[in-house]
Amino acid sequence: KHHLISSSQDLKAIMDTPWATPMLYAALFIISTTAYFVYQMNSKPTPGSRIPLPPPSEIISLRIYPIKSCRGFEVHKTTLHKTGLDLGRKWMFIDAKTRNFLTIREISEMTLIHTALNAAGTELSISVQGKKDRVTIPACPSKEWLEQNTKYAKGTIWGAETDGYEYGADVNSIFTSFFGRPVSLVYKGPTPRLLAVNGAPELLGRTQNHHFADVMSLQVASQASIDELNSRLESKGEDALTIERFRPNIVIRGGTPWEEDGWKR
Repeated sequence: KHHLISSSQDLKAIMDTPWATPMLYAALFIISTTAYFVYQMNSKPTPGSRIPLPPPSEIISLRIYPIKSCRGFEVHKTTLHKTGLDLGRKWMFIDAKTRNFLTIREISEMTLIHTALNAAGTELSISVQGKKDRVTIPACPSKEWLEQNTKYAKGTIWGAETDGYEYGADVNSIFTSFFGRPVSLVYKGPTPRLLAVNGAPELLGRTQNHHFADVMSLQVASQASIDELNSRLESKGEDALTIERFRPNIVIRGGTPWEEDGWKR
């Protein structure tokens, strides 16, 4: 027979029986297990109810800047190295007397120096906008070529010494005329060069050699962000900026403006 519990005395009598405690634990286990599975079933998204992932970012431009602070060019394909895109910032100009590097931060006219690759990708041509003269050098010089056509030398960049292969007057003369002082084109030497800020080992997660980049060997820019910036500039009567002003290596399309600020370093 089944009896209803009609009073606290009846409940006490039941709890005093030897099987009461095991039965209570069993009941609690059944209730908690059932509640868990009910929760899982209700919280599991049904087809069509999943939160959609954001659209993937699309690479719309690859840009290489062979000479530090000078104009680069766009390519359809390239090779990504740990030191950045192929040929990226492997060269820089230095003051031939002070041995210090030259930067567009101080000499804005450096944006008039153009670079280009031949169709085979074997030769790099360098010219000054508005001038007929240009020089052509191997894009990937061999050690033998460097030993025969340059001299191994030292220079400084942001106060730190670095090494490189310094070109002669046959290359430097038109740029000495352009800068109005003796300058030299330098190709990065074999001594590893570390960076600070984002390229520092404690932030990058590894000790990485770099060429002549300032903060990082690879830079990414968002078209959505530059579009948003230009909309604000134009609303104030200012001219729009080209994305090349920020010297990115990779330009992406997709996402919302400035979401890259939340990307992991």
